Parts: sequence; C-alpha cells; structure tokens
Amino acid sequence: MTWLRMLLACGGAAEETSVGAIPGTSAPTTAPATEPSPWIYEEDTEPVPEFDAEALEAAVQSALLRIRDTTAAPVLAAYGSAMEGQGSYCPNYYAGEDGSIYWFDYCTSEFGTSFNGYAFAYDYVDYPDGSGYYYNGDAVFSAATIETADGRTFSGAGSAYGLIASWPIAGEEHKIYYTVLEGSFEWDGAEAEGTWIEEGVNPDLSVQLAQFDDYPDIRVALVVGGVTGLDEDFDTVVFDDVALWDEALTTSGCEAEPSGSVSVRSPDGDWYDVLFDGPVDEESEVVPGTCDGCGTAWFRGEQVGTVCADFSELVGWEETPW
Repeated sequence: MTWLRMLLACGGAAEETSVGAIPGTSAPTTAPATEPSPWIYEEDTEPVPEFDAEALEAAVQSALLRIRDTTAAPVLAAYGSAMEGQGSYCPNYYAGEDGSIYWFDYCTSEFGTSFNGYAFAYDYVDYPDGSGYYYNGDAVFSAATIETADGRTFSGAGSAYGLIASWPIAGEEHKIYYTVLEGSFEWDGAEAEGTWIEEGVNPDLSVQLAQFDDYPDIRVALVVGGVTGLDEDFDTVVFDDVALWDEALTTSGCEAEPSGSVSVRSPDGDWYDVLFDGPVDEESEVVPGTCDGCGTAWFRGEQVGTVCADFSELVGWEETPW
C-alpha cells in the first residue's frame, strides 16, 4: 500500500498562600488550602457493555454512506464566494518564505466585506511533487472569519482540500482522488445548502480513492479519521487505516472486507472497536472464511460480538467518485 500512502497535573495538597490584607484591616489573611481536581476519576463499578450489533452496524453504514458526500467541495466553494468581497487593499496579502501567498488582516473592504484572521489558498494545476505525481485541485488553510456585505459569514479553522493526483507509469496511469477535512468550517450561504455543513456533520477525515485507466473496473479506498453528528444513536464513527482493496491487486482473493478498524461511540460515551480481517497490502494473506464483510467487536479489551457492514459504497462509482 506504499503507493497509496504516498498521497495518500501533579497531586498533593496545596500550600497556604498569603493573599494580602482585607480592605479596612492591617492583618493579612490566608486562602484555605484546596486539593486540585483529579485528572482521572475512579469508577465505582466497571461499565457493562450493552452490545447492540444492529445499532453499531447502522452507525457504521451511515458513516460509510456519508463519506462519499463529505468532501472539501462545499468548503472550497464557500471560501471562494466569501472572498468575492475582497477589495484593493483589504485584505493585505503576503509572501511566505516558501513562495506561498496568504492574506492576514483585520479590515473591511470598500465592498463591505470584513476580514479577520488569515488564510492560504492554492489552485493546483499539473503541480509536480517530485515523486512522479501531478496534482490538480484546490486547497484552503485558514484561521479566519469573513463577513460579507449581505450578512453571510464564513468561519474556517483548519484545512480543506480536494485534489486529483495522477501518476503515469510505463504507459498506464492511475488516479487518486483525495479529499481532506481537518478542523471546523461554517457557512450560511447557498453553497452549504444540502451539504454536510448545513446538516451539522463534523468531519475530521482523509479519504483516498484510486482507480486505474487500463483497468477501469478496479477501485481502491483508504479512509482515516471520522465523522460526528450522524443521525444515529451512535453518532460518532472513527476509521483507523481502513483500506479496501480490489481482489485483482492482491493475492488474498478478498475484496468484500477491508483491513483496519472502525470505532463507534455509544450514547453513554463508551467506545466499541470493530476489527476487520481484509488484506493490508498486495501480498497479505486472509484467513479462509473471514472475508465476509464482518468484523470482531471489542469493548475495553473484551470481545463482545460481530458487526457487519457493506463497504462497496467506498468503491461504487463509475467514472469519478465526486
């Protein structure tokens, strides 16, 4: 999977402290000694897992369906719309030591749009990374609030980018569709309508989806990170190096199940970890009978059951995933 990854406090009692004289007196007073709050609270009883395979499966499936729609596209469109109100000298732009251009300002332009913070924005056109890949797409890195003249507000604290990386190899070409969302973004303009921004889903997610021009039916997916705010009882799902291979690329003969793990948070704040048995790389072997789309669920190191999911949504696109 190397080619894919290329884009792809202290305890103890407090001492007494003098706080000076109370107004109207000449004698100092002393603050009472206090114990600091503990970092970790001891549990009176160990929590008992209330394993609900159906609820866990619904949460995982909901997250998988979300991933293809949870991209950087609405953030990039929102930022572009908000920046239409920039003026001749507001915001001010600067050049970084690496040649990058960014704005950093607190101002209101002659068009009535206010800028507070800073942001880098990039438009990649056949950009070489030195390893054979060429990037096309857009990216924005911001810690900023932009208020437009008509009352819309863009808030960005993080990075969002959507790129296509291509790499011609000996006459064959493969493409990796790459979207990353880190941090938080808000926008109340039209570009957010019907997207995860409007629906209140909070992603911290990296998704890589690959295909080969010479083998149009082959698809590969790698998902890292998670989403919260799902419309399920278990509303937060985190993917840890979940890689789904096409059986034509591995010796395992397994494409129904990924490698990696999926963690799901219960309404009580407890986490269930589901470990899957699929191939990790091109030469992985999979134990016969385990490539069934089902993983083993664990709760605090204790095996509690089985969770199944259909991962085909990750690789079920025709010409392009987005």
